[in-house]
Amino acid sequence: MLASEKFRKSSPYKMAIFAAFLILTTNFNLAEVSRFDNYHVYQVQLNSLNDVNLIKSMEDDFTSGFEVLSPVKRKFPQDVNVLVPPHALTDFTSVLDSSTVTYGLVEKNFQDVINQEARMSNLKLINDGYGWDRYYRLENMHRWMRSLPEEYPGVVTNVIAGNSYENRELLGLKISHKPGNPAIFFEGGIHAREWISPATTTFIANELLTNNDPEVRRLSETYDWYFFPSVNPDGYVHSTNVNRMWRKTRQPYGICFGADPNRNWDHHWMEVGASSNPCSQVFAGSSAFSEVETLGLSNFIASVQDLRLYVSLHSYSQMLLYPFGTSDKVEKTEDYDAISNATVEAIAKRYGTSYIYGNIEETIYPAAGGSIDWTHGVSKVPMAFTFELRPSRDSFFGFMLPPNEIVPTGEETFDGVTAMVQEAERRGYMDRNDA
Repeated sequence: MLASEKFRKSSPYKMAIFAAFLILTTNFNLAEVSRFDNYHVYQVQLNSLNDVNLIKSMEDDFTSGFEVLSPVKRKFPQDVNVLVPPHALTDFTSVLDSSTVTYGLVEKNFQDVINQEARMSNLKLINDGYGWDRYYRLENMHRWMRSLPEEYPGVVTNVIAGNSYENRELLGLKISHKPGNPAIFFEGGIHAREWISPATTTFIANELLTNNDPEVRRLSETYDWYFFPSVNPDGYVHSTNVNRMWRKTRQPYGICFGADPNRNWDHHWMEVGASSNPCSQVFAGSSAFSEVETLGLSNFIASVQDLRLYVSLHSYSQMLLYPFGTSDKVEKTEDYDAISNATVEAIAKRYGTSYIYGNIEETIYPAAGGSIDWTHGVSKVPMAFTFELRPSRDSFFGFMLPPNEIVPTGEETFDGVTAMVQEAERRGYMDRNDA
């Protein structure tokens, strides 16, 4: 049953929020794991742009443990899930009570959800092997990636797009059966807490190496495939070791840490959908490419010959997005829509998983400085897409997709990628650029 509640922006409240935010932004030792005891999750119904602005103002003004977990779309009515720290509960309910916004309590103790996921994921370091039965730490992922050139000599090579702020490699794979192929590029893990993204990126790479279906073999051998499963390795390690909900990089900015690496690219940087507050989840950095991770990756992308398709894997909400996050429009929207439609139809065939598609700005929200906007708008890659993977946007705890959904997510996403490349081929986007 829905109750109603609201949020007063008082000075004492802001001070309390600020103090609490240190829990989420301070540089912890690995032993000091962040906890979310008595954090509540509410489902809030938004019926107008005013409701969206109210919820967003809470998040933007207080930048603490308070966070809107669901993507906020430009469609009404919609339900979003909001994480509220214990000290903010009274003020949160007070503000919503004085508005027309309705909401219901979904979870009283978010730490219980994190504990349950930890039990299911069993994030222990192991000495050998890698698979898609559970989520793995960065060390395991990198060990598997480094084993592949020996297993597939002359086909797989390791590539590096630089190092992170904490000096971890931005390690990638290149799968190439012959020289002179046009290229396809996969970026995973740009947001640290979206664990299904690195898992799906490696799943797709493995399919191209092991699947003997004739069409898969054709695609594998026709293109050079680049895979970077974790382009924010510091954030991923912090998410697996310290703070499960960590999203950003780890470069310090005063008392807070990290920038949103998907707001840091030099395409309309900081124009919309980003924050100049270092404690914000969508802090765009001190300048475009202020983060060594995005700078290194962008330089590597620019060095790839004849790159035809760029794919960024995120979670969650089951959407396929294309440029731009600003009011700019791609030149041939009809081709982007046709390729998107073929992709989401292919995704749905195996398990009935439903995706929507469209450009970023209209489908979810305005957001400048993202990787696919730069890749298409600046680096001039003909096709660039973002997958927002499982679960659906209605899921209460979407970043914590159960491990038993890793393989189905990988399978349907690979189906979608296959259809995407095939439709792009039919429309002439995958042809070699011999100019």
